[in-house]
Amino acid sequence: PGIKATIHEGPHYQMLDILREGYVNMVILYSSVASRLAEFQYHLLVKDSIIVVANPEMLSFHSAHHAPGYRYPVIDPMELSEHPYIKNSSINPTAEFIDSALSQNGLNLEDNIYLQIGRTCTVVQLASATVGFGFSPSLQISSQVPEKCKFMLPHGFFPPYNLYALLPAGNTWNASERIFIDYVRESLKDSVLFG
Repeated sequence: PGIKATIHEGPHYQMLDILREGYVNMVILYSSVASRLAEFQYHLLVKDSIIVVANPEMLSFHSAHHAPGYRYPVIDPMELSEHPYIKNSSINPTAEFIDSALSQNGLNLEDNIYLQIGRTCTVVQLASATVGFGFSPSLQISSQVPEKCKFMLPHGFFPPYNLYALLPAGNTWNASERIFIDYVRESLKDSVLFG
């Protein structure tokens, strides 16, 4: 939109470190409300959802059905315990968020772990092509993953998992940053799964 941005990509903790140290003006990352840090300002970009990725030709969800208000078929969470689980094994907020929601809902999938992979994008690629399933924020799923491989759990199983722009506490946006953030929000608005 008429501005030049330099994009750095890396693990969550690394992005927070370079923001703390002043190497970048802002970072964009996922966060749950519970994991916010007081040293940063959180500006909501988009409300995202965790979805299930699985190849329906390799495993079937008998409970899968289309429901009003859902973009993808909804499945009964308990049915997941019947299938191999491709788990994101890295220490990152997304993996911790998913583990916490599973625990809070009484769904133990530890005995179903088929593979443990350290990157969400690899979990998604494997789950869409093999006999297992995995979880991912919907915005992290590439357009190369077929729509038929995307499923949702009922509203409320996962709390909102949102994408934020972070600034150090006390900082304000400059004009270019504001233009960039508005552009990102506008670009993502049609990607929202609920609401």
